Amino acid sequence: MEILSKYDITLRLVKVSRPPGSSKAGVVLFLDLTGEVCDADEILGDIRRTQLFERVELIRPIKDGLIVDEYSFSLLFLRERTVLMRRTSYEILLKRMREEYGTRIEAVLYLAGFKIGYNAFRDL
Repeated sequence: MEILSKYDITLRLVKVSRPPGSSKAGVVLFLDLTGEVCDADEILGDIRRTQLFERVELIRPIKDGLIVDEYSFSLLFLRERTVLMRRTSYEILLKRMREEYGTRIEAVLYLAGFKIGYNAFRDL
């Protein structure tokens, strides 16, 4: 894109997705504007003027260094809605369950894990 060259912007990620049943695709561009002297709204205006896209939105960081894509549809894996969890998060969850319920939770976790694995194997 000429605009990236014009402003000397680094393109970090391109995410292309199409919701099930839709003929239109969504494109999310993650541009690294760190240390840039140009204005994000100015770049946005230039992108809109290209008329390549039906709708152009600017996603601003919700916290310094953190951007959340709130325009795309839910994360899907094999056409099912998916939840991502950091390893430390589910380790804390399991540890807390063991602290609260002791060894009684072991059987529940085993059976749930077995069923999850069985269904994943069947689906794949």
